[in-house]
Amino acid sequence: RNPILNTSVGMELVLLDALSLRAGIQDALLSLGAGMDLTFMRLDFAIRGLELGLDPGGNPQMGMDLALLFRY
Repeated sequence: RNPILNTSVGMELVLLDALSLRAGIQDALLSLGAGMDLTFMRLDFAIRGLELGLDPGGNPQMGMDLALLFRY
């Protein structure tokens, strides 16, 4: 596996204690996400790149995650 695929960097911006915007690079591919934190639930959405090959650009795949967490 190429060593560049082992590095990752990211950042998160929180607005009004309720909205989170996230961006980063993992496996030399872009990752983006957003989340909303309300008092009774949290909703998160992310699009992320996955490199399944041994070199950057060899076999890139995109994945989407959706999470819903209820607090009671």
